[in-house]
Amino acid sequence: MPAAIAWDHSPYDETIVLDVDYIVNSELLKLLFEMDKPFMIHQTATDVTRRAEFIALDRFGEHKFPSRWATVMYFNRDDSAREVFSTVEMIKKNWRHYGDLYKFRADTFRNDWAFSIALGLLGGHLDSTRTSIPWPLVTATTDVDVRSGEREDTFVLSYVTYLQQKAVIQNVKGLDMHIMNKQSMEKICAGS
Repeated sequence: MPAAIAWDHSPYDETIVLDVDYIVNSELLKLLFEMDKPFMIHQTATDVTRRAEFIALDRFGEHKFPSRWATVMYFNRDDSAREVFSTVEMIKKNWRHYGDLYKFRADTFRNDWAFSIALGLLGGHLDSTRTSIPWPLVTATTDVDVRSGEREDTFVLSYVTYLQQKAVIQNVKGLDMHIMNKQSMEKICAGS
């Protein structure tokens, strides 16, 4: 279900929408309920291994429009939050037009880009952090193998450094993570 439909289907006054490749492993997201903002989304991501920067993913299209990450979103029932979702629905219905306008391939609908465009339209195309979750989206890239650790709140990351080509095993504890390696996510969900 596209994230834009979340507005219609959530029965709650406040909602957090998570992609299926996101692991909640702390109480950090609870802070979103205390921030008194109608809508929040990640504006930046950070590599959990500190090997890479996501500069290329933080912008899209030929014009390098600022992107948001729809992996985690918070909203309440404020009219301004409703306006974000209705604008995303309008963008979705006119996706090819927005692809032409923002100069990106519109073969596949992208929630991240649709929310980015909606927030840009609603904010007068000013680059603002007013809707940003105030911490980066911690992300394990596609070349990181992630598996459950021995303790319930730990994960083991296996990857190779880029420059030295050295194998690394890293333990992380109490950290929420966006896991881009879908095979790792499948194993974690299966309990292996």
